[in-house]
Parts: sequence; C-alpha cells; structure tokens
Amino acid sequence: MSTNGDKLRYWRLTTGTSVDYILEQLLLTSKSTYFNWECGANQVSEFMLECLLIIFGITHDEFMSGPGVRPLSHYDRQEITKRTQQVLDKTGMSVSELAVHLGKDESNIVRWVSGENAPRLEKMAELAVLADMDIKEFLEKGC
Repeated sequence: MSTNGDKLRYWRLTTGTSVDYILEQLLLTSKSTYFNWECGANQVSEFMLECLLIIFGITHDEFMSGPGVRPLSHYDRQEITKRTQQVLDKTGMSVSELAVHLGKDESNIVRWVSGENAPRLEKMAELAVLADMDIKEFLEKGC
C-alpha cells in the first residue's frame, strides 16, 4: 500500500514539478520540509496537502486513488540500471542524443548504462516520458 509520501513523490515526478517550485508556491525555504513529507518522517497537514494538490493540478480523489513511487533505494539497483539502455533501445537515440535531451554529460549516460551509477528519480521520470510510460510502471517493469 502506498503512503501519502509515496503518492506525493509519484505526482511530483509525473507532473514534472520541481521541489524548488513547490517550495516557492508554499512559501517554504527548506527542501528538507518537503522531502520529510515524501519519506514519511513528517506528516503533511491537510492544508498543505490541499495546496500541493492545486500545484499538481489534481483532485483529492485522484491523489488518493493514484499509485505511489517508493524511494529509488527500494528498487533493485541492477534492474534500475538497465532502464537507460532500454530507453536507448526503444527510442533509437544515441548516448550523446540522450545526454543532450537530459542535460547531462555523455559520461553520466555511459555510467548509467554500464551500471556503475543509477540516475536520480527525477531523471528516471524523464526517461519514463521518453519511453512513453508511467514512472511507476517504468521503475517496476522497464520497457
């Protein structure tokens, strides 16, 4: 079962909303405040949750019925590192084209493909968009 934090993470990634934008809209100054809501260290108040739903452009019912995305550490690292190659294969993009699209150095993409490093969740969400997949399905099943 998904927690509210998992659901916040899902909707933030799905809508492409940056944490900086969320902080600006909520008049907050500390990223840790928001990330504590996502990781479950603190509960988000009803008022703040309603504000977040407005930022994400969703209803309370959509939020409650939507899936959640666990922190990247929850997923099998070896499986996660395969996702970049799957996107390259599915899209026909080269490493350099993908690097430009994601605003990363080619060396980052090479490390992701080799399994040396894994992309952050925000980049995984961008990869999911390229693969035309929902972020949760992309993380759990791949292309």
